[in-house]
Amino acid sequence: MKIQRDGKEYTLTAEEVMEAHEEFVTSFMAAELENSYDVPHKYSKDLAKEAYDMYADSGNYSEYDCIERVAKDYQDRCKEPTVTITWSECNDFEDGEVIPLAEANKRFELIDADIREQYGGHYYEKTKFLLNYNMGKENFSYEGRQDFGDYEGSLIDHLHNMALMYAYDSEYYDSVASSNTPELAEKIRTNGLFLLNKLVPYLRAHEEISDKSVTVHVLFDKPSVEIESWKEKYLIDFDNYVSDCRYCLNSGLNLPDEPMLKDYDPALIAERQKIEEELKQEAAAAGMTVEEYAANDFISPKQQTTNKKATKKQPTL
Repeated sequence: MKIQRDGKEYTLTAEEVMEAHEEFVTSFMAAELENSYDVPHKYSKDLAKEAYDMYADSGNYSEYDCIERVAKDYQDRCKEPTVTITWSECNDFEDGEVIPLAEANKRFELIDADIREQYGGHYYEKTKFLLNYNMGKENFSYEGRQDFGDYEGSLIDHLHNMALMYAYDSEYYDSVASSNTPELAEKIRTNGLFLLNKLVPYLRAHEEISDKSVTVHVLFDKPSVEIESWKEKYLIDFDNYVSDCRYCLNSGLNLPDEPMLKDYDPALIAERQKIEEELKQEAAAAGMTVEEYAANDFISPKQQTTNKKATKKQPTL
């Protein structure tokens, strides 16, 4: 294939044509994801690559079909895991109820403690649940059962305890191996290691993000007629940060930097600017740059000389 560029003619190989086509379509898809689905620029390129691969491999989807599917995947990756109550003996739940992870975790802990306090550990109420989460850009489910009143604590604590038993309890392993097969026992042990090393830390990270969000909104989320503009901007950026954290946790990426109040509050900004100006003046008086002054523990060469003379050991008479 021949093309014209800047008055010159170039011959492209079939491979180069395909690369150019992929680059063109991927750029188009990234722009559509940003403009039509509010996908942040920092993620649009990678998601557009996923959409293009889907388009190239399927043969059945149009470019817009693939963009739409990837946009839906992005939205799923920005969500907190959920817990569906399959059935429960506990009146605090309804069968089929869907609860965000952090809320479910706290409710499980409170109900377990309440029943334990009432019956002293001699009675429990069974609850079967389905944990739905997105890890490594794929949707997964984990089915489990917690017995409230049986000293298991929160949902994540329950999963942690089960993981320890599956992975390291030799009596449990031998029991499964003898009553079933060694292969099943080994499969359960592998699952326990996954729970312990992957799923539980992942769930705790999601819970931590939820707790941060609740704390921030309790402090700052007031009716718009009362809230100051800088606080409103901080809340918007913080909510975007929470979505970014969910996306990164679910995609196996490093978490973004958290927005800091010192960069929004006019009083804190003014105080920081005052301190920075004072440091500049002190550094200039010492004949140093601010960086040199900081590296020298904010002490001028003259002060160092004076301090050394003052601390020099005097001869004994």
